[in-house]
Amino acid sequence: MATHDSVRVEFESPNDARTGLGLPVCDKGVEGRHPAVPSHPFKSFARTRPAGAPGEPQPNKHMLLFAVSVWSARFCAVSAMPSQMPDLPLDVKDWIRYVFASCNHRTSRKMARVPTVHETSLDLTFIEHFSQFASPVRLPSAWTIRLDTHYLGGGRHFGQWEIADIGLLVLFRRGGQLIRSKIGLLQSKRLYPVEQHFNEDQPLDYFRGFGRLLEEDPTFAQVVDPRRFSFTEASTYRGLQVGDNQYRAISDYEKKFSIPVHYLFYNPLTIPFSSVIPIVEPSELPADCEVGSRVVPASILREGLKGKRTGYRPAFSDLTSLLPAPFGRTSHQAGWRFEDFVTDLLIECKEGYVATRRDDPGLDQVFNRRTGPISAAMSITFDAPP
Repeated sequence: MATHDSVRVEFESPNDARTGLGLPVCDKGVEGRHPAVPSHPFKSFARTRPAGAPGEPQPNKHMLLFAVSVWSARFCAVSAMPSQMPDLPLDVKDWIRYVFASCNHRTSRKMARVPTVHETSLDLTFIEHFSQFASPVRLPSAWTIRLDTHYLGGGRHFGQWEIADIGLLVLFRRGGQLIRSKIGLLQSKRLYPVEQHFNEDQPLDYFRGFGRLLEEDPTFAQVVDPRRFSFTEASTYRGLQVGDNQYRAISDYEKKFSIPVHYLFYNPLTIPFSSVIPIVEPSELPADCEVGSRVVPASILREGLKGKRTGYRPAFSDLTSLLPAPFGRTSHQAGWRFEDFVTDLLIECKEGYVATRRDDPGLDQVFNRRTGPISAAMSITFDAPP
């Protein structure tokens, strides 16, 4: 299933393309309605910041708070508001779109290679991808961008539900001084191949620790038995059930704190797609990320699934046919592309939650409590010149 807003991400070397572990370089820009992505900040960054550099700490995080610091007239002031606020420079928006598009491509390739991958593994891939951009970058517009992460731990590690798997905290600094802040919360769900039943990390897995790697002989035999896994429009998001505890908790959370939650749907590069495991010989994956990760507001998803019975698990076809505006068959099919959501909506304050002050009760509930529904923190700071 091809969509109108597909993205092509190319790799700097054949080895990077094969492993997906290098920094993808987008020379041809973004197809369709996206502006061309300039190559100068990306190529130079990829060459000077190789993936997997020795001595770099490897994050061990399940949940992400992602902070993007930007300048926008619609951000709520944390300190005194300047009389005039400039637009976000084009090279800054292009850099953001590139970084998130390459992350989208990477997680989607992982689903294509490992169709039974757990959601936690996809979240970890998400986090590790951004750890490659930890060194501050200064763009031609003189804006400085810095990414950082911090592990917190959260509800799922103790066998409980969580409101969000990935949080996005949007910040802006000018000359080093914090000026604006806002947040976005993402609850991640992966698309299951038709042949697989629900299978995610369970509390027992954490209690057993490394012992879970020592499989019983019958279990191992089942894992290596040749099987075909297929992603079609009938494939479902088995970790999402209408009316279950988490489904209701997200709705209650939004009503109580007026903080919107968005679903991040992990999908393979394209649909339909199938592969056979064990892998006998490497197969060539699609070059374009035609589907990939999509973002849908939880409120819109609930509206689209009205009338569905309790326990119903939505299929990919539900996202393409049941969601109300702005989603449809001809635009934003199955949700916003992940990179478009961040670049065009979150940063522009069309989606997400604007913090009114540093001690905002909504922010405190999510980020400042050890029992809060969040497990890790990641920040990107965009510092505008004074």
